[in-house]
Amino acid sequence: MNLEFTGIIFQAAWLLRVLIFAEKKNGRRNVRFSILIAGLGILALIALVPGFNHAYATLVPATPAISTTQQPATAPLGAPVADMATVTGGYFPTGTVTFNFYNNPSCSSGPVFTDTENLVSGSSTSAGYLPTSAGTYYWVATYNGDSNNNEVTSPCGAEPVVITGATGVPEFPVASLGLLFILALLLPALLIMGRKFRAMPVLVY
Repeated sequence: MNLEFTGIIFQAAWLLRVLIFAEKKNGRRNVRFSILIAGLGILALIALVPGFNHAYATLVPATPAISTTQQPATAPLGAPVADMATVTGGYFPTGTVTFNFYNNPSCSSGPVFTDTENLVSGSSTSAGYLPTSAGTYYWVATYNGDSNNNEVTSPCGAEPVVITGATGVPEFPVASLGLLFILALLLPALLIMGRKFRAMPVLVY
């Protein structure tokens, strides 16, 4: 039981005892004097007890929990990646979630990508991002709080995303395709010219 609530019970019990004692004496002056004394006692507690006068008017913001999921956890270079955050607990949390994408597990340098999205029905998903090089990256999501809820951040290093080298059939250069097309057109003519050259008589002087 906290100090404020204990003080209220003590005041009520003390005032009741004083009034009962005054009634037993059947003296109106005594009753009025007792009420006055009780009122002064309440005012004294309000003035002297820290926090008593606003103990029941101050609301402490709740602290929700945040969980995150990589989308996906592994991707080839050139494929987009994203992050989804879910905020639970607290007091009807609203507001926004900021997503940061780091290229080191300690998040010691600035993020390579950042995005802020609205929290809708307790969840939020970042925009997609295209990593520019292979390696391991890390998502960090921060619920920015509101008037009833504190800010909360997911731990750095908890959401690794592995970006592998580019996969698939290598692209054939356009210039090479053009050269093959030209050779295909010229090949019959070259063959005919070659046959005519072999058929020509050889002159010996």
